[in-house]
Amino acid sequence: MSRGDTAMQNRDPKVVAWGILSILALVWGSSFILIKYGLIYFSPAQVGSIRIVIAFLFLLPFALKHIGNLKRKDVGWIFLSGMIGNLIPSLLFAYAETVVPSAIAGVLNSLTPIFTLVIASVFFKTRFSRLNIAGIMIGLAGAVMLMLSVNGGVVDLRIGYALLIVLATLMYAANLNIIKNKLSHLHPIHFTAFAFMFTGPVAAVFLTTFTPVWSSITAPGAGMGLLYISILAIVGTALALMLHNYLIRLTNVIFSSSVTYLMPVVAMFNGIADGEVFKPVYIVWISIIIGGVFMVNSRKPR
Repeated sequence: MSRGDTAMQNRDPKVVAWGILSILALVWGSSFILIKYGLIYFSPAQVGSIRIVIAFLFLLPFALKHIGNLKRKDVGWIFLSGMIGNLIPSLLFAYAETVVPSAIAGVLNSLTPIFTLVIASVFFKTRFSRLNIAGIMIGLAGAVMLMLSVNGGVVDLRIGYALLIVLATLMYAANLNIIKNKLSHLHPIHFTAFAFMFTGPVAAVFLTTFTPVWSSITAPGAGMGLLYISILAIVGTALALMLHNYLIRLTNVIFSSSVTYLMPVVAMFNGIADGEVFKPVYIVWISIIIGGVFMVNSRKPR
C-alpha cells in the first residue's frame, strides 16, 4: 500500500469521495473545450488517437514497473476496458464535436449514470426502484429533445453526431461496471497504466496508418494543438482516470458516474466563455436530463 493510499484511508471516506468527484468534474468538464481547440489543428481521428498515444507514453513507465502484478485472467478484461472506456469514446467525442458544441457534449455525457444503472441491473443483477426507472425514461427523453433542439428541430444525418456521444456514454457505463465487478482488485494506478499499455499501440497504429499525422504535426500552429491535446491526455485522461478508478473502488458505480452531473455545468461555462451559441430552450432540456439522472441516483442500488 502506498503512502498516498494510506493518507486517503486515514481521512473520512465521504470527504475523500466528494473531493475526488469535484476534481474530476472540473477536469473532465473542461475536456470538451480542449477537444474543440484540438480540432482546430487536427482531424477528429487524430485528436482521439493522439490523446490516447500521449496518455500511453506518460503511463508506460508505471505499466512496466508493475508488469509483474499483471495476471493472465485480467488481460482480456483490461483490454476491453481500455477500448470501450478510453480509445473508442475518445474517437467518438472528437468526431461528434465537429458538429455538436462542446457545452452540449458535456450535457449529453450526463447520460452515463443512466446507462450505468441499466447495465448494472441487467448484467450484474442490481435492483432499482420505480423512481429510478422513471429517471431513466425522463433523462433519455430530455436527451432526445436536446439533440433535436441543437439540430433546429430537424431530424437529419447531423443528429448522428449527437448519437455518437450517446454511444460513448453507453461504453463508459459498461466500462464502469467491468471495473467494479471484474477489476476492482487491481490498484487504480496499475490498472490505468495496463489499460493504456494495451490500447496505446492500437491507437498508434491507427494514427500512423490511416491518418496523415506527420503532415499535420509539421503544419503551422500544430504545436499549440499538440499542447491542448497533451493537457487533455495527461491531466484529463491519464491522471483523471487514476483518480476515477480509485473512486470506483472506494464507492460504487453509481456514485462514481455521478461526476457527469457536475461536468455539464463546467462545460457550459467554458462553452459560453468561448462564445458558443446558447439557446434558452436548452435550459429546459438540460434540467430534465439532470433531473432524470438525479432520480436514477435517488436510491442506492442493492
